[in-house]
Amino acid sequence: MLLIPHSADLDLGRHPWATWGVMFVCLLIFLAQDNNSRTIEQHAANYCYAAYNPQQARRHKDFMRLYRDQCMVVLIAMHNSDAETMPWLLSKDMSLQEQGDAVLAMKKHYYKFQLHVPPSLSKKLMYRPDSWNPFTMISAALAHGSWLHLIGNLIFFMAFASAVEIIIASTWRYLLTLTSIAMITHISYSIVTSLSTAPVPTLGLSGVVLGVIGLSAFLMPHARIRTFFWFFVIVRNIRIRAWILALWFIGLDIWSLWDEGMGGGVNLVAHVSGGISGYLIGYFFFRTRREEIQEELDDEIAAKQVQRGAPVAIKGNLGLVTSHQMINQQRQQQSRKDHARFMDQLSQEVRVGDDSRAVLTLLQDFDTCRNSPDVYEAMFAEMYEWKKCRALLCLGRLTITLLLQQKLDARALHILQQCQKVSGQCVLGALIQTERMVQIAIENNQYKSAWLLVTDIEKRYRALPDPVRYQLLEAEILWRYLHNKKAALELLRRVLAREHNPHRQETLRLVHTITHSNPELTLEG
Repeated sequence: MLLIPHSADLDLGRHPWATWGVMFVCLLIFLAQDNNSRTIEQHAANYCYAAYNPQQARRHKDFMRLYRDQCMVVLIAMHNSDAETMPWLLSKDMSLQEQGDAVLAMKKHYYKFQLHVPPSLSKKLMYRPDSWNPFTMISAALAHGSWLHLIGNLIFFMAFASAVEIIIASTWRYLLTLTSIAMITHISYSIVTSLSTAPVPTLGLSGVVLGVIGLSAFLMPHARIRTFFWFFVIVRNIRIRAWILALWFIGLDIWSLWDEGMGGGVNLVAHVSGGISGYLIGYFFFRTRREEIQEELDDEIAAKQVQRGAPVAIKGNLGLVTSHQMINQQRQQQSRKDHARFMDQLSQEVRVGDDSRAVLTLLQDFDTCRNSPDVYEAMFAEMYEWKKCRALLCLGRLTITLLLQQKLDARALHILQQCQKVSGQCVLGALIQTERMVQIAIENNQYKSAWLLVTDIEKRYRALPDPVRYQLLEAEILWRYLHNKKAALELLRRVLAREHNPHRQETLRLVHTITHSNPELTLEG
């Protein structure tokens, strides 16, 4: 029976960029390995062709000169691993003397050969269990021994890691998790080999792959994984729960390790330790995240069942969920995904400082959402945490306009105060809104916010029909609410000095009121 998981039956609304990045790095490293291996093979072929001499081989019992193909195998194997560990190439029918002569001949040929050959990249990248080298623990996880080895690991990795990355929702935590699994698997391998077997070098992503499978069994046990199934003449593409696949693959490796030990050519210790460590990392470090994502995962799993026409029996507070309800939930889920994509795009534009494009993005669904200020209010709160920028002020101005239209004055005042924290000189969409917000701020005893709206108003609003009226309003706020009579009188002095002042009598009355209440102050003071 053959089971090959190839993709998760989930759509969580984001792209697994880090997973794709890891796969791309593995591919680049293997292409470099493959190019290096071809160069070594070519040098080995040239050397063995030049060294071929049957007569001398029989005289000196040097089989390297007698068999070209075996000569190449020996030289490549010695170059990719250790020149001292080649006794397995010798025939059991040889006497001890013949074996010693053959080993000596191998070493002589290899030492001549390696003088003109580039170092083996695979040898540099692989992890030697007796070295305890943390750098090769990482490099070995990213390197592979063949195209089949690489493709097999990447298919399994993609099937589970993509969804795991999206669920974790933090690139650095995700990459730290993969790194931790890689190091745990190699440390486990070093411990086991130090106690029992010879230290055989290892490479490949399979330990990390099993770790991700174990982690998926904790984070999304009931999520379905699309799996290629082949059993004699039965060929199917079926969907299997993540916890079942984890139990199957990790359990199979535990059984193989118990039954066969370390002699099968596969690093079963890395597989088993990876699977177990992945689950434990999820249990100790991602329990809160699993609770946060659980509802969204359940909705997505149920929605996929409805799409496939499978029966859905999810119990809630009102009993069984009907297919009609599931369709509605699916639509809501899709809406959340669309919003997540929208916010991802907006976040990227804001963080790189592209305010113009961010504003266009904010306005693209305005006709649809203009009657729902809650949408823009929530968007403003999220965007406020990213970066204080011009696009944020534009969104705040738009949100205030929509809130005032629905007479949600207190919420509009809150947005205004957030905008004023970003810039005290922020402006609203129209003067009538400015006047309305000044009134709201005064009614709520937010006098500084009211003053910030009208101070230097001529510089902020061009072509004012009656700037003096707003300056008188500012002076009154300074005097009556902020108790800054000095600043109010200075402002009134500038107003009286204007050539065109249609409110001169009103200005003088305000001056008289302020100075009368405090005889120590004069217009000049």
